Amino acid sequence: SSRSRSKGRPSGWTGACSGTGTCRFTLTNENWLTATFVQTNLPFHIRVVGPGTVTMSPSRPPCTGECSPSFAPGTVVTLAATPLDGATFLGWGGECSGTGACVLTVRSTSGVTADFASQPTIITFTPNAPGTLRVGVPITWSAGVTGGVLPVHYQFTRDDNGTAVLVQDFGTNPAYTWVPTAADIGTHRLQLAVRSAGSAAAGEDFAITEVFTVAP
Repeated sequence: SSRSRSKGRPSGWTGACSGTGTCRFTLTNENWLTATFVQTNLPFHIRVVGPGTVTMSPSRPPCTGECSPSFAPGTVVTLAATPLDGATFLGWGGECSGTGACVLTVRSTSGVTADFASQPTIITFTPNAPGTLRVGVPITWSAGVTGGVLPVHYQFTRDDNGTAVLVQDFGTNPAYTWVPTAADIGTHRLQLAVRSAGSAAAGEDFAITEVFTVAP
């Protein structure tokens, strides 16, 4: 006779055989045999790209970089992606997609990738001719950023004597050129907003100039 205690990796034979190899024996009236199994967990592969962490339920330590927590086959695992401050979650790859929670059933080939990116940060926002502007003389403000999902998009809004005017909507051009007219004589400021490619945010970083003057 034989008795199986649970499914999984063979733990060993007892009775007419021992060890974990093939069991062969001569059948007699006194034969008895027990096959003991223990559960074998499977690794669940997670790869984190960029500034973020992945947490999971059933609970395991948070994952950064690459990790392979183990679960019993058939376990339903829920993964959540958390970007670090100043970062954004781009989405799942592998066996999940989108940006919501990732729910999977563990099997021998289970695995996902979580992609994060830092938000763009403005590091320069300067004119090519600082000082008082003159009517009819063009001036260009140029921006430089670090981080973000490329290509970063730029938006320029001008404050003309207290009235905000959108002068260049979101696009990949990091520079804005203006040629003041006589109607523009007075005080102004220029605001820059930047956001990552694919983002619908009003802006992930902002910068604004000091007040400048347009003179005749």
